[in-house]
Amino acid sequence: MLLRLDLLLQKKFVRCTFSLNQELSELIDELIIKSNNARVNRSSIVRIALESLAEQNLEDFKQLIDKSFK
Repeated sequence: MLLRLDLLLQKKFVRCTFSLNQELSELIDELIIKSNNARVNRSSIVRIALESLAEQNLEDFKQLIDKSFK
C-alpha cells in the first residue's frame, strides 16, 4: 500500500475537461457518498472506474463497449 501511495505521489497529473450528462454526474456523486470516505472525490471515482475497465479481459471489455453503443 505504501509503495502504491509513493507511486501516486510521484505522478504528474494532467487536468482534463470533459462533459457528462446529468445522470452520470449524479451517479458519480452517489458513488462518492456510497464510498463513505472523505478523501474520495470526482477525480478518484473516474480514475477507479478507468483502472477497473483496464483490468477487464479484452472480450469482456469489448462486450461493455458494444453494449454501450447499441
